[in-house]
Amino acid sequence: MFTEEEIKKQKLVDDKLLTECWNELEKNVSDRSDPSTAKRIREAFEEYYRDVYQVDDVIKWVADLYSAEHGGFYYSNSARDNEGFLPDIESTKQAMDIVPCAGTDDELGNTPKAFYPRWIKKQMVKFIKERQDENGYFYHPQWDKAFTDTKPNRRGRDLAWACKILEDFGDAPTYDTPIGVRGNGLLWDGSPAPNYTPSVTKVDEPAAPKEEFVTPHLKDKKSFLAYLSTFDVNGASYPTGNTFES
Repeated sequence: MFTEEEIKKQKLVDDKLLTECWNELEKNVSDRSDPSTAKRIREAFEEYYRDVYQVDDVIKWVADLYSAEHGGFYYSNSARDNEGFLPDIESTKQAMDIVPCAGTDDELGNTPKAFYPRWIKKQMVKFIKERQDENGYFYHPQWDKAFTDTKPNRRGRDLAWACKILEDFGDAPTYDTPIGVRGNGLLWDGSPAPNYTPSVTKVDEPAAPKEEFVTPHLKDKKSFLAYLSTFDVNGASYPTGNTFES
């Protein structure tokens, strides 16, 4: 825990940085318009910031999304408060990214490994590693494996976020992943994984991607260009086929 003196010191640092941001905003607007307009815009943003964005409230909101039972973060208050919804990997990474952007600094530890207490780090590593399948991907109990495998974008994002979270905490996936991140062969509690077989590569090289688990249109440049050519970019720049719901 941080002392009251450390928190006060950090707030002074935050106030200084915020003032520098307002000064930069006013200068940029003034360069594009005039000093009077720039001053009014700055004052409007400062008022909005004071009334709407409060660092303490943001941190409390994020903290309320954390589930000590599961070890991950919910997407929203409504998800947390309704049966059938569970924390997920992507929401956990997003919540972790909000904290350093909401006013923490090097003096308080702006990296996840330095910022979070040991018990939360242990819970989150458990949350992530328990969701990895032997094929290298990560799956949630609320979205079964068969369904998730039909949604390569969803599956790919969870894979990337899971690897990044573990990296942030100085850990690694249990199994080698399809994107080349090497597993350490250990379960969340440090015990050996029963079915771990490392990829046949040198220790200092990335794990060899498992071809059978790579989405077909991502196998090579030709396949990806053919995939992109199926989209109506002018009429539907964000096709529903790219979303998890489709």
